[in-house]
Amino acid sequence: MASSRGWIYVALAACVATMVQVAGAPVGTCPAVDPINRSILLPDSSDCTLYYMCSNGAAILMYCPPGLHFNPVSNVCDWPANANCKKQCSPLADNRNGVWQPASCGKDTSEIGDRCSLQCNGEFELKGSAFVECTDNGWNSSNGENIPICLPPVCIGENIDDDLNKTLSVKAGLLFILDESGSVQESDFIKTKEFVKKIISKFELSENRSAGVITFSSTAVERIRLSESSTSSFLSAVDRIDYRAGGTDILSSLNAALNEINNYAIHNLTLVFLITDGDSTTDGTPAADKIKAAGHPLFTIGVAQTRLLHLESLASAGDNGIKHFFHIRSYAVLESIGQYINPPSGSNSSEDKTQCLEPTVA
Repeated sequence: MASSRGWIYVALAACVATMVQVAGAPVGTCPAVDPINRSILLPDSSDCTLYYMCSNGAAILMYCPPGLHFNPVSNVCDWPANANCKKQCSPLADNRNGVWQPASCGKDTSEIGDRCSLQCNGEFELKGSAFVECTDNGWNSSNGENIPICLPPVCIGENIDDDLNKTLSVKAGLLFILDESGSVQESDFIKTKEFVKKIISKFELSENRSAGVITFSSTAVERIRLSESSTSSFLSAVDRIDYRAGGTDILSSLNAALNEINNYAIHNLTLVFLITDGDSTTDGTPAADKIKAAGHPLFTIGVAQTRLLHLESLASAGDNGIKHFFHIRSYAVLESIGQYINPPSGSNSSEDKTQCLEPTVA
C-alpha cells in the first residue's frame, strides 16, 4: 500500500494552477535552465496552499489539494503540521515618488509583524497610512489593504477639496484647530492662517455654514466662536489671531473642540481640522474618539516631523475607508495647497492631476 506521503506527492503532481486565489510572489528565483531529473518548486510568499513550478526561468503557479500546505523542505503538499508553513508578504511595489523604509520592504519578502513606511521624495507628499504591516492576510494598514503613495501637493489639495465638497453639501460647521507651539515659528503660523482663509474663501460662510478657530500650545484657546457665519468677519478675525508659542497639548485642543461643538455649534455636523507639527505631550485619543462617535469628521494634517502614527489614529475615515490624514512636508507646502484649493483670481489652475490617484490595494 502506498504511504500517505506518496499519495500526497501524486496529488501534488496533478495540481494545476487554475484556482482563483490571489498569489503573493515566489520565494526565490527560478533558474534560466531547468536541472536534469528534478523539478524546482518554490513556496508562495503569502499563501501556504500555493507554490510555483519552475519551467526554464518561468514560475508557474500551482496549488495544493484542500487542507494541505506546501512543504518547502520535502517539496510536496503536506499536512499543515508537517509543512510548518510561515506566511510572508511579497515585496512592496516600487514607488517612483518615494522609497520604502527599511529598504528591504521593497526588495525582499517580509515576515509577519514587519512594518514598512513610505518616505516621499522631493516635492511629493504622503497620501495614505503612515505605515503598513505584514499580516496573515497580506499587507495591511489603518486603511485596510490600501497601500500609501506619494503624490504632488496639487493632489493633496484635490483630495481635501473633494472631501469638503462631499461633506459640505449639507448644513455644517468647520472648526479649525491650529498648533501655535514653540516649534511653529510665527511665520509658519501665518501660513497656517492663510491656509484656513483659503478654505473659507472657497467654501463661504452663510446661514447654512459656520466656522470657528481654536489655537493651542500648552493650553487651548477659542479664537473664533464656531457660530460665526459671516465670511468677511471670519477672515478679519483670523488676521487678528496672534501667536503665543509654548508646548504641544493635542488632548487639550480636542477637548476644547468638543466643548466648542457642544456649546456653540449651530449645525448638527461639524468638520474638525487639526493642523500640527509637534510631538504632543498628551494622547488625544479619548477626545478624538468622542468627536468621531458623535458623527463629526476629523481631519488631521501633520507638518514636517510630527508623530504621524498618532495623528493618523486620531483621524476619521471617509466613505472609501481611507483616513482623513495627510502628511505635509512644510508650512510652505501647506500654504501652496491652499492655493490649489482656492487659486487667486486670474491664475492658471489647470495643474496636471493625472497622478491624483487613491492609494493602491495590496
